[in-house]
Amino acid sequence: KIPRVCKNHQVLVLKMKNIFNQKILKTGFWTVLAVVYVLIFIKLLVIGK
Repeated sequence: KIPRVCKNHQVLVLKMKNIFNQKILKTGFWTVLAVVYVLIFIKLLVIGK
């Protein structure tokens, strides 16, 4: 059985994805590109440490 915490986390992730998708549809391509670059930058920083 899946603990309640995990289920809540999954619901939260789904909600975040829905909000994220809606915002991407409303905002432009360049905003999405900027977000992707920031995520890659953060990943590189985490891997670097």
